[in-house]
Amino acid sequence: MGVSLSLGRSTPSESVQPCYAATQRLIEEFEQEFGSRDCAVLLDGCDLSTPDGQARFKEQKLGQRCLKFTGMAAEIAARVISESGG
Repeated sequence: MGVSLSLGRSTPSESVQPCYAATQRLIEEFEQEFGSRDCAVLLDGCDLSTPDGQARFKEQKLGQRCLKFTGMAAEIAARVISESGG
């Protein structure tokens, strides 16, 4: 959302390319860091859409991983925005 807010267009006549390029870079850097962007993969197959998956998430304290993932995503996004002139 931050990339879009900072680099997205404000009128239909503006190019979407700067935002798309920055978003792609964010995704690529995140995947390079963690090997995936899929939560199920990042959480070793934990399916948060099921009661069993939610219980496993709590029992194994997988929220700590999520904090790491979201924190790094924010850092990458901030860097990408800054380097893209946003």
